[in-house]
Amino acid sequence: MKTILKGMHPLSRAGMLSGLLSVAITSGMAATQVELNGRRLDLSVPPTQVSGRTMVPMRDIFESLGTAVQWNEATRTATADKGENNVQIGIGSSRAMVNGRTVLLDVPAMIIHGATMVPLRFVSESLGADVKWSSATQTVFITTDQGSASV
Repeated sequence: MKTILKGMHPLSRAGMLSGLLSVAITSGMAATQVELNGRRLDLSVPPTQVSGRTMVPMRDIFESLGTAVQWNEATRTATADKGENNVQIGIGSSRAMVNGRTVLLDVPAMIIHGATMVPLRFVSESLGADVKWSSATQTVFITTDQGSASV
């Protein structure tokens, strides 16, 4: 490393060291985990942070909560149904419909690596679940009454 840095302009050295430090910090960060009623979920696409919100694959979370999910390619809308409950969300929209009621999202739904990604808190709370975050373990905990949510 000394050999590489020798002869470099001081500002270039600082930039290179800064870049190396940045890579080291980023690669050492723990991936966000999601647990449902004490059971770790294996998600098809890892949770992603967007504008300070944890985005998760909608189908994985909804199906883990016992909810059927359909995708309409023509309208680019995901719909989840369980009993009389219904949730609809469109790609790029910051609004969703939960049982006919409009709900505003902090971050719009989006497609990442082929999965419809939605804010975790919205999905879980629209299904009657409790959501808690542990920054120490980088884990999201979702809890439902008796292991099943209302939707």
